[in-house]
Amino acid sequence: MKNRGFTLVEYILVIALSGIIFVSLAQAVIITIRSFDIALAGTEIIGKYDTAYARMMREIRHVKNVSSLVTANSNEIRFIDVDNNDIDYRMSGNQLLRNSTAAIDGVTALTFEYYDRNSAAIATPIVSPSSTNVRMVAVTITVAASNQSVTVQSLTKLRNVR
Repeated sequence: MKNRGFTLVEYILVIALSGIIFVSLAQAVIITIRSFDIALAGTEIIGKYDTAYARMMREIRHVKNVSSLVTANSNEIRFIDVDNNDIDYRMSGNQLLRNSTAAIDGVTALTFEYYDRNSAAIATPIVSPSSTNVRMVAVTITVAASNQSVTVQSLTKLRNVR
């Protein structure tokens, strides 16, 4: 009569193969969880700063007229809006400032780019008191928080400048 049991070698082989499969599945789960955490952190950054960024883009769109752009360089934009408010956006330290008040914290980079009516980039925009040649403004901002950073870029057309 033959014994129909498993040998010790067969048990060890099954345990080793099960361990390899378990480690592979655990690594896949860990990678998935880390990816989710990274995506969630990026979403939190965007959500936290989206309101201030949207306000800045909306205000830039509302430059009063062709002679209302006071300062326009890669680091700062200053203008008069349709309600005659003097508005200035620039970066100081790690903050985006609106008229010397912090609008966004954690800013690591801020760039303004200017375009004419033909969508050609303008190296040195014409500003007040002369009529500006700027028709569109691109804003690129990088914000960091929770060991993550997000870069957002928007292009807006100046509505009252023709």
